[in-house]
Amino acid sequence: MEVPTIDQGAETMPDSNRDEKETRVTVLFPPPVAQRLRRVAERKAVPFSVLARLWVIEKLDEEERRLGIEAGAGQ
Repeated sequence: MEVPTIDQGAETMPDSNRDEKETRVTVLFPPPVAQRLRRVAERKAVPFSVLARLWVIEKLDEEERRLGIEAGAGQ
């Protein structure tokens, strides 16, 4: 299975609910992985993109702790 690709041409877009800006990132999943993600998201009654974002943030937090990196140090 191929590793998901992150589009390096991300654009920064203002979020109307915040003063901060968010970065839009395109992630490409193989169809079977996307289907699995959609199935789990549907069961949890959340949009699949929200579930993916939450899981990325959760994994990032875990890795920062594991590596001893201060949370949000790259901001």
